[in-house]
Amino acid sequence: MKKSLKTFVLGLVAGIIITATPAIANTIWERIDVVRNRITVMVDGKELQADNFLYQDTTYVPIRAVAEALGKNVTYEDGVAYIGESYAAEFGGEEVDLGNGYTATTEEIAAYEELYAHDPAMQGATPEQIRAAALSSIMQYNALADIALENNIVVGKEFYDAFTNIMAYMEMNYGSREAMEKAMNDAGYSYEMYKRYQETEYLYSELLKSPAFAATPDEIAKYYADNAAMFPYDGVQAKHVLISAMDENGKEITDPAVLKALKERADSVYNLATSGADFDKLVADYGEDPGMVSNPDGYTFTKGEMVAEFEEAAFALKDGEISEPVKTSYGWHIIKKIKTVESMPLTAELSSSIGNVLAHNKIMDAVNAKLK
Repeated sequence: MKKSLKTFVLGLVAGIIITATPAIANTIWERIDVVRNRITVMVDGKELQADNFLYQDTTYVPIRAVAEALGKNVTYEDGVAYIGESYAAEFGGEEVDLGNGYTATTEEIAAYEELYAHDPAMQGATPEQIRAAALSSIMQYNALADIALENNIVVGKEFYDAFTNIMAYMEMNYGSREAMEKAMNDAGYSYEMYKRYQETEYLYSELLKSPAFAATPDEIAKYYADNAAMFPYDGVQAKHVLISAMDENGKEITDPAVLKALKERADSVYNLATSGADFDKLVADYGEDPGMVSNPDGYTFTKGEMVAEFEEAAFALKDGEISEPVKTSYGWHIIKKIKTVESMPLTAELSSSIGNVLAHNKIMDAVNAKLK
C-alpha cells in the first residue's frame, strides 16, 4: 500500500514570535530562524523522503511521516507522541507495484480475489476478471485512504474501538468465534479482509461528513431542480380556513345549535373567499388551525396523509379553486388548492439525502483524480 509522504508540521514558526510572561510587563520580541530541509530516512530498507526542520542546531523530523511508513498509528497526549500498533488491516506477502505510486501485497490481492470469487455478481467471471476487480478495488481503497488523510481522517483508535465492538457483537450472535469466522470465510472474508471492509466504510462515512465534500444549499437546489423526475410525487399544495368544531378540551362539539352557528360562519367565509377576498387574510382573520401560522404557503401532502374528507376535496379541486365548506372531525374547512405537486417537496430530510449523493459524487471524483 502507498505510504502518503505528506508534511505534518506540528509547530512551524516563521519570522517573529511573540511571548509574554506574567512577571514581565513588557512584551519580549524574539526572532527565531528555522531552516526547512529534506531528509532521507531508511525504514525497513526503504527510502522515505520527508521534510525536517533545523532549529538551534537540532533537527526535527515529522513523527507522523515516519510512523506511517512503519504502518503505525500516532496519538498525542499531554504533548507526547506515541507510536503504537497500526489499527488498520495488515496483509503479509511480497509487494506488487499497482501503478500510480501504489503497491499491494500478494496476501492482500489474494484476499480481495477471494472476496470477489464469492460475490454472486461475479459468478462466471474468469480468474483474470476477478483479479482485475480485486486490483481496482485495492487502488480505490488506497486513493480513498489518501484523500481521508489529507482531510485529517485516519484509521485510528476510534475506528478500532468500534470495530472491536462489532466483532464482539457478531461473535455473540454466532455463539462462538469459530462459528463467526466460519460464516465470514463462507462469505469470502478473512479476519483482515473484513477489517479492511470496515475500514473502507469508516473512511468513506467520515469523508461524507467532511466540510471538504459538503454540498452547498445552491448545489442541492440545483440537483433537485435538474432531477425532478427522480422524485415523483402525487400531491397537492393547499391552504385552508378552519372553523373549528372542537371544544376547549379537544372533543367534538355535539350541540346542534352551536354546530349550526359554526356552519353558518363557514358558509360566510366561503362566500367571502369566492367573492374575491384575499384568502390569506381570511386565514388570518377566521382560521383556527395553528399549523397555518407555521406553514404560510400551505400544506403539501400526498394521499393518505390527511383526514379522508379533507384529502378527497383537495385532490378534486383544480389549481386555484376554492372548495365549499368540508366537514371533518375537526370542523369545517374552506380549502384553496394552490397547485398540483408532481415532485417530492424539498424537505430537510430530502435535502440531506441529496447532500449525501452530491458528497459521494465529490468523493468519487477525488478518488478517480488520484487514479488517473
